[in-house]
Amino acid sequence: MTMHNERGSITAEFAVVLPAVLLVLVLCVGSASVAVQRIAVQSAAAAAARAVARGEAGGSAEGAVSRAGGGSVSIRRDGDFVCATVTSEVAFAAARTVGIRVSGSSCALSGEVAE
Repeated sequence: MTMHNERGSITAEFAVVLPAVLLVLVLCVGSASVAVQRIAVQSAAAAAARAVARGEAGGSAEGAVSRAGGGSVSIRRDGDFVCATVTSEVAFAAARTVGIRVSGSSCALSGEVAE
């Protein structure tokens, strides 16, 4: 038996809850987008470190970074290792105006013989 004064309460509750659910959904999708872009930046750093460690021209390191969506790369030598750090500005999926800076770094054993 339904009371007449409860009519429409489900609709009102749904209208109150819907914005919160949509906000959580947008934040989850945006976070996943940033995580995927973070993985691409990390992969670009690994590719740049390997390229420089093999002795390839400096353009190959920048090429790896540009394929991952751009950004800046810095190379340093640490003993027998060549380390690359890639920093990039990535966009939050829902709000493309929100820029988040992510960086990734990787090291590779240098192919050069130390004397």
